[in-house]
Amino acid sequence: MRVTNDALRHMLQAYLDPVNRKSVREDKGQAGVKAQEGDTVVISDRARELSKMRAMLDKLPDVRQERVVYLKKLIESGAYNVDGRMIVDKLLRFGSGE
Repeated sequence: MRVTNDALRHMLQAYLDPVNRKSVREDKGQAGVKAQEGDTVVISDRARELSKMRAMLDKLPDVRQERVVYLKKLIESGAYNVDGRMIVDKLLRFGSGE
């Protein structure tokens, strides 16, 4: 297959034309767009309730510091014992979606 300058130009034009047309459309579209007056957004009571709950959750700390301090003391004193079977059981239940 022989590629000439004319053939290359036609191929490039085929790729560039849609891009150029799109950018022209976007420019025209933005200049001619008017915001419609009277548009409204209605937020349901349920959505407001969920928003309030989310705000309350966001105020809670990510780490329960008192629990961390308690567990640290148990570990340091040697009183913290882990039941391996219980951990495996919980991991399996968690992995199965229970």
